[in-house]
Amino acid sequence: MILTILIIPFLWAGVAIIAALLGTTYVITLKNGDKLTVLGMQASGKTRFLSFLRKVEYIERATGQEEYKKFTYKFDKDRSVTIQSGVDRGGGDNYKQYYKKSIEESDIILFLFNLNEYINENVEYVRETNSRFELIYDFAKKQERDVVIIGTHKDLLNFSEDNIKKNFDEKISTKSYKDLFKAFILINLTDKADIEKQIKLIFK
Repeated sequence: MILTILIIPFLWAGVAIIAALLGTTYVITLKNGDKLTVLGMQASGKTRFLSFLRKVEYIERATGQEEYKKFTYKFDKDRSVTIQSGVDRGGGDNYKQYYKKSIEESDIILFLFNLNEYINENVEYVRETNSRFELIYDFAKKQERDVVIIGTHKDLLNFSEDNIKKNFDEKISTKSYKDLFKAFILINLTDKADIEKQIKLIFK
């Protein structure tokens, strides 16, 4: 299973991350200079998501290691966020060693995973994703970091977002890391309008 990690410092003060899980609201505030780490499972769309933020063409390929320059994402004429340069990396099991360091060096963590694979119980994918949830929860809790979980490929599931979240909540209700999902959103990375909508929700 290939994982990807990205650390990006935010330079816009007072940005709040807000997301809903089963009718509840959880707000995370980004302060000036905060760093954001993006973690992603294989085929979760992390690089596609980053490409959208950077406003560069997404080229589908296995992620190796690619540096990118500082860029600014504009929400509208009055709001924008600047993200410093960083490295978009991919890797296998040996990449797990960077999770703890990445979380320690960051203030906010985003984790992307393929919700379609998870809900439809691809056993290997579910097991690997659960192990990542547990790692992130343990490290983030110890470091008192905020986490936003992003379920991708919602367009491949044939039921409503409420039902998707209810289904998912039932699957994690007995897990030690269930509190990791205070901030949980769903996104369709093939729909530009939905990506823009969810970005505005994340960075409200």
